[in-house]
Amino acid sequence: MKNWDYDHLVFIGDSAHCTSPQLGQGANLGLIDALTLSACLNDESNINNALHLYNRSRKNHVIFYQLASRLLTPFFQSDSKAAAWVRNKSFGTLCKTPYIKTQMLRTLAGLKTGLFTHLNPGKWDKKYDLDQKK
Repeated sequence: MKNWDYDHLVFIGDSAHCTSPQLGQGANLGLIDALTLSACLNDESNINNALHLYNRSRKNHVIFYQLASRLLTPFFQSDSKAAAWVRNKSFGTLCKTPYIKTQMLRTLAGLKTGLFTHLNPGKWDKKYDLDQKK
């Protein structure tokens, strides 16, 4: 969908975002959609402005997951023995590589917005701030 609203009806989660199931992001995208929509409605008194802000706010996050889904689908849902071999030989090692492991965890948590960018859940609750100094 180009825009996730139509005549004051808003689509969120699986109804708005086409992704393959192997990333398991339907619930994550839906929850973040709801949080973002709520914040936009709270920040903007005009519903049309709020919905425009919502669409703009969600774009990069959704595009990342649609692209990741498109790229990873052949490794999980195909008859390709080569793709399965690459997956089996590389994903275990990648999960143990510190930087890659962090990025994979952020991807599975639904936080990635780009190859080198991510949402910070500390925006919604300070105890989950990824940028705070430990």
